[in-house]
Amino acid sequence: MPLNNDLFIGFDGGGTKTIAILGDCYGNIISSATGASTNLKSRPQEKVKAVIHELLEQLLQLENTRIHQIKGVFVSTAGGDREEDRKRWEQWTLEYGLQPNRIIVENDAAGALTAGTKTKDGIVLIAGTGSIAYFVKDGMGKPVRSGGWGYLYGDEGSGYDIGNQALRMIVRSHDGRDDKKEAFTSYILEQVGLESPEQLITFIYEDPYPRKLIASIAEHVISLAKHGESNAKAIIQHAIDSLVELVVSIIRRERDGNAYPLVISGGLFHSAYFKEVFERSIRIKGCHIPIISPKYPPVVGSYIRALLQNGEIITDEVGHNIDNSWERALKNV
Repeated sequence: MPLNNDLFIGFDGGGTKTIAILGDCYGNIISSATGASTNLKSRPQEKVKAVIHELLEQLLQLENTRIHQIKGVFVSTAGGDREEDRKRWEQWTLEYGLQPNRIIVENDAAGALTAGTKTKDGIVLIAGTGSIAYFVKDGMGKPVRSGGWGYLYGDEGSGYDIGNQALRMIVRSHDGRDDKKEAFTSYILEQVGLESPEQLITFIYEDPYPRKLIASIAEHVISLAKHGESNAKAIIQHAIDSLVELVVSIIRRERDGNAYPLVISGGLFHSAYFKEVFERSIRIKGCHIPIISPKYPPVVGSYIRALLQNGEIITDEVGHNIDNSWERALKNV
């Protein structure tokens, strides 16, 4: 009896880059490709379309790979839960020539969740440049969300929020509107290559991506907090309290929310210190659900979702194959 040669694609579309992987129905990740951002709210749609087609071209360059073998595509991308964005992804995938059984386009939280649970269900908290929490329960329809309102009036607890609070602390101290914070100020300025607070205006406002620049300051605040600096610790604790609030608000609204695990994802959780303080803080709030730190990046979660959406079962053998193949396939990502 011949082996099943069906193939599946997972996309993780981010604000700075997009990653795609190709794998078979047995959990073997065969190839990966990386391209530019596919965020339709910050890039022209023709450029996004070109990136999608370039990534598909790279994935399908393998010998003996045929386009008709692609049976499922799952896209996890910012804005993927917006109908207009979903339709455009579907259209451009079909224009390339793929005719999969299913093309599923979801929010970027979907890949992160499944990377942690290997299922469609659970709560996921993303804390990177922005922040958002989702509760997904298979068959429940639209996911329940908390946060994710963007940096202008939301994204509490995010990298941007931490960086912004740090800058506010520096300028208030410099103006004499707050106590002097010389150690905090000198460390942050040194890390970003500046000598005085006056240079911040040009540094921030003339950068082409000020939101990302401000968010990048978070890692320096976390480093200071880890070493016991009181002002940095206060900023980090405030951010973590905001993230805990996102999760707790979902559990409070959804009566069976505490029956599912919490997946934590995003750049802030790459810090062991940040993760430790978060876990301690959420336990203090009385939330005792299991917390999962994914060992896979979100794009692998998207690939797993492509399998699940096509009716494939993630057996122990499939999981073992994913474990053995993803590092090799993603070495250039």
